Amino acid sequence: LATLPAPSAMSTSMSVPASQTSFTAGSTIHVEVWVQTSHANGLSSASLDVSFDPSLATAVAITHSSVFSTLTHAVINNGSGTVDDLSGSHLGPCSDAIALAPNWARLAIIEMTANADGPLTLQSLSSGSPVYGTAVCAIGDVDPAQISYGTAAVQIGDVPIPAMSAW
Repeated sequence: LATLPAPSAMSTSMSVPASQTSFTAGSTIHVEVWVQTSHANGLSSASLDVSFDPSLATAVAITHSSVFSTLTHAVINNGSGTVDDLSGSHLGPCSDAIALAPNWARLAIIEMTANADGPLTLQSLSSGSPVYGTAVCAIGDVDPAQISYGTAAVQIGDVPIPAMSAW
C-alpha cells in the first residue's frame, strides 16, 4: 500500500511509490494498492480487503488500474472501516506475465478523505470471498495463506505532544 496526495502516473513499476506519511484533516489520501508475484506466469487476478479507522478517514471512491480492469469489484463500507473484495483481473495472454517480480502492478486506487487528527493505519488482508480471489495466470487460485499483505501508516494532523508534568 502506498499513501499519496495524488495518484502516481504509472500502473506498472519496478518499485512501489514512496508513501507520504502525513496529511492534514480535510485532505485527500490516495491509497494505491500494488501487487506482485514470483511465479513466472504472473498474476491474472488479485483480490483483497483494506481496513482503516472510520473515525479518522472515509473511503470516497475506487479507481481500478488499466492493468486489472476486467471483472472489477469493490464495496466501500465506511461504517466498519473496510473496502471489501477489492478485485480486478487481467485477461491478457500469460506471456504478459503481469506483476512478475521485480515488477509491480497497481490493482486500484482508493480515494479517501482524512476526517480527523490521529494516527491512521491501513491494513490489507485476505478478502475471504468465495467469488473473488487472487490467481496466477494459467495455474489458478493462490491460497491466501501464501500471500504477504501490507500496511501503511499515516499521521493526520499534528503529531500529538505528550503530556508534561511540572514538579
